[in-house]
Amino acid sequence: MHSLYHSLLLIGMLSSISCTNNKSEDDTNVGHNIPTETDLDGDGVANENDIDADGDGIPITEDCDDENAELLSTSEDLDCDGTLDAEDTDQDGDGLDSATDCDDRDPQSTSVVEDADCDGVLTAQDCDDGDATLGSSLYDVDCDGYQTSQDCDDRDPTSTLTDNDSDCDGILNEEDGFPDDPNESADSDGDGVGDNSDLCAGGDDSIDEDGNGVPDDCDDP
Repeated sequence: MHSLYHSLLLIGMLSSISCTNNKSEDDTNVGHNIPTETDLDGDGVANENDIDADGDGIPITEDCDDENAELLSTSEDLDCDGTLDAEDTDQDGDGLDSATDCDDRDPQSTSVVEDADCDGVLTAQDCDDGDATLGSSLYDVDCDGYQTSQDCDDRDPTSTLTDNDSDCDGILNEEDGFPDDPNESADSDGDGVGDNSDLCAGGDDSIDEDGNGVPDDCDDP
């Protein structure tokens, strides 16, 4: 009888301990989320509001795919093709091998095959595809190194420039008496009228006392 009593008492104690352990485990799990479709990393923050939805430690602004923890960051894999840049022969994913790509970090860059000097101007349009300082013949027809807007005559490589010959008459501003008038460059008699328009060479065109339109110095008495 005593033996039966002790057995029942022991069973009761074991059951109580088991229930306590189960309750403790349940309490431990409270507050821990399970990854779901709307919360991929199970951190309690919905994917749409999570700066690192997949929980891979890479913020969404740098993550190739913030819903795939297997993919790298753009700083390690620029074109997000799954191959580290250090091992990738086409880092920018533009289809050009790094050996021929002018800039393998820029998908908009040209290839040495079509732009030997890598100045961004294709060989067919480049003034000198071996000199990156010379640009496109579309904007510098005479290929003198100055664009059309800077060149007085973009079909003559010896012509002056608008910077030093404002009226583009072929005479530099510092030597031109009329730097803004392409029809005049000198005033030999100093009357303020250019030689090409002077009515009275050697005389003062501004003096016409009888008002007949002929400067006095050249007017018949």
